[in-house]
Amino acid sequence: MKKSLLEENLIDIGLSENEARLYIAALSLGPTTIERIAKTADIKRTSAYYIIESLKNKGIMNIQVQGFKKKYAAEDPHKLEMLLEERRERFRKALPQFKALYNLKGTESIVRYYEGLEGMKTVYNELLQEVRPGDYWFAISDAKLWQSFEPEYTNYFLKQRSKMRLSTKLLLQDNETGRWHMQFARNLNEEVKLLPHTIALESSYAIVPGKLVIHQLTPPFLTIVIENDQVSNMQRQLFEIMWDALS
Repeated sequence: MKKSLLEENLIDIGLSENEARLYIAALSLGPTTIERIAKTADIKRTSAYYIIESLKNKGIMNIQVQGFKKKYAAEDPHKLEMLLEERRERFRKALPQFKALYNLKGTESIVRYYEGLEGMKTVYNELLQEVRPGDYWFAISDAKLWQSFEPEYTNYFLKQRSKMRLSTKLLLQDNETGRWHMQFARNLNEEVKLLPHTIALESSYAIVPGKLVIHQLTPPFLTIVIENDQVSNMQRQLFEIMWDALS
C-alpha cells in the first residue's frame, strides 16, 4: 500500500507505518471505537490495541470513558511537534554514548548502527541465526514496550528463541508484560526476574557470546551492535551480578 504524504511525515518523526495509519484514522474520525479506527486504518483490531497503547505512551492518543463505553481519540496534532523535540533531545543526550562506542572501533571490534524498526528486526534476526544451543542470552528490558512495536514480529521472535535451547535470563521491568513472562517462563524457556518498581527503562540490551546489542525503546529506535569479546564478557559478568542481587 502506497504511503500518503501525511504518513511519511509521521514516519519521519519516529512513528511506525501502522502507528501513522492508525493516528491519521483516529484524527479524521474523532472519538470513536477501536473497531472503527482499525477498520478505517485497515489494521487488524487485535494489532490496533497494541498500537494504540504505543501511541498513548508517546502522548498522542487518549482514551475517553463515556458511561460504560471506551472511545479512543487522537491528541491535538501540535503534540507531534513536542514528540519531534523530545526525539531531538533524547538524541542529544545519547550522543556522548555513541561517541564512546565509536571509539571502540578497530581491528578487534566492530560497531554497527541501525535506525528504525526494520534495522532492529535485522539485528535480532541475525542473533537468532548466530546463537547455538547452550549459548547464553541475557537481556534487560521493558518487555511491554519491546513487544508493543510490532506484536506480530515480537511474537514470532519469542517463539523462535524459545525453540533454541538457550540459557535465556531476562531482567524485566515490573509491569503486566514482565509478569506475564515470569508466569510463562517455562513455556518460553526463559528465566525471569523483575526489576525494582523505581526502574523506568528507555533502552534495552541483549548480551550473547561475542556481541552486545543496545536499542532504544522509544523513537527513533536506534540500535547499536558491538562485536567485541571483552565488552560482551564484561557485560555478561555485570548482568550476572545484578541477577544474583535480585531475589
